[in-house]
Amino acid sequence: MKQPHLVLLVDDHSLITTAMSALLKSMYPEVQIYTGSSARDARELANKFGDSADLMILDLCLPDSSGTGLLEQLLSEYPALKILVLSGVVDPDSILKSLSAG
Repeated sequence: MKQPHLVLLVDDHSLITTAMSALLKSMYPEVQIYTGSSARDARELANKFGDSADLMILDLCLPDSSGTGLLEQLLSEYPALKILVLSGVVDPDSILKSLSAG
């Protein structure tokens, strides 16, 4: 796997962002990680770093978003941005929509 230099991490649970940041830093000490906790934060991070980020790790259940709408919007506006969905959502429809979105 290519060494990531810039990761965007968006989850509304600080335990997740703290743990994932620590895990990524332990694996890739030089990585820069920017975090957010809302759909608004995800959009702002994508606007700022979308072209240069190696990866966005995105929760589907954010307080100001529902379902896969944010994911679909980000993929449409930033087609080069790689997004990994990390979510507790177990709804089959949301899972299929996420996979279909790319």
